[in-house]
Amino acid sequence: MAITDENGRVTLAVISNQIENIQEDVIEINGKIDNSNTTLNDLNVKTAVIEKGQKSICKEVDDLQDKSNRNDVFVVIGNMIVLAVASAVNFVKGE
Repeated sequence: MAITDENGRVTLAVISNQIENIQEDVIEINGKIDNSNTTLNDLNVKTAVIEKGQKSICKEVDDLQDKSNRNDVFVVIGNMIVLAVASAVNFVKGE
């Protein structure tokens, strides 16, 4: 960025032109910052939605695990009852 005219002199017009160029650059940069902020806000919203979904999935998995654990207990108790009945039947039969 030269601050002199074609004759090598610094003039008010040259300085004014340079200021205008800088102002245009600042406006362009501000626009890019605004776009970046909008994009960042959108990403934050999407991240919050994803986190909420993950928490919901984790809760469902925990609930399923609890149900599975209870079912395992019932299966073990059921198997013990079957074995106890079979042993009692065998004992009564004398086997």
